[in-house]
Amino acid sequence: MFRLFVLGLVVLAARGSNAQETAVNTPSDVSQISVRCGSREFALPAPTMRADMSAQTQAQALQRAAGKYSLDRFTRDSIVAPFVFDKETLKDNDGKRVGYRLDVWFVAHGSLETVKDRELFSGMVDADEPTDAGEGSALTAEQKAARNIQWISNDTVSRELYQFSAPILDRVHVAGVVRTEQVNRADALRGLVQIDPRFNDDSEFANRWWPEGAEGGRTGPQAKPYSGFIGYAQAIPLHEPAGALLVEAHAVVCEPYEWFDGKSLLSSKLPLMVQDSVRSFRRELSKTD
Repeated sequence: MFRLFVLGLVVLAARGSNAQETAVNTPSDVSQISVRCGSREFALPAPTMRADMSAQTQAQALQRAAGKYSLDRFTRDSIVAPFVFDKETLKDNDGKRVGYRLDVWFVAHGSLETVKDRELFSGMVDADEPTDAGEGSALTAEQKAARNIQWISNDTVSRELYQFSAPILDRVHVAGVVRTEQVNRADALRGLVQIDPRFNDDSEFANRWWPEGAEGGRTGPQAKPYSGFIGYAQAIPLHEPAGALLVEAHAVVCEPYEWFDGKSLLSSKLPLMVQDSVRSFRRELSKTD
């Protein structure tokens, strides 16, 4: 569940319960996505790199992504090469912390085809693995049809809906439905994820949180709506060094104040979780068959 938060894989907001799904075609699409945390809406940033950049423009974008690191260090072919992780605390109109915006950039050596074939983006999310009592599975065609969700997938775009139920630091429990989308192109790979707002008040899979162990769980008296998280990750091949990818991920995670009584329990664990996810991605990408 933490990886879902930290490197959460891109987002398309549903606009209406019977909206037809459409593909993500341009990098600017993702910056139109937002989520309400408390009394405010928070949006995702546009990607640092685009697939159509020239070698010179791409090098400039890579330097921005590298931040304080030299390009030699940032692009080094090593599991433990540097990565950049930025975290911004999000506050509501009363100045109360309501979540975080997370941004990650790193270079991994390998091909887009390997990322796709080994499902490394979905591996970071663990969305297809059961969490509690068998939950974590994809919604069936019948469940989608009952909610008038029209589903389009093709050779370029694959989409799915997963129900999930997961504890957070053994303090609270979150459950609902996440929407995932993967866009596969010759020059870019992008993954998207969000808690699907179409399920905010669903009779079976409502997006909810409650104190861990509270009576009734999702349907109990202490359960509250959860607007959730949005995020995306993308990988784009680099002109230089050849054979390397820039991977970037951006997410907005809502953390209701009541979860930890205002304490930064989740925030303190994020850097190590990001490091583990980055190294795992590089390790899996570099494996030889």
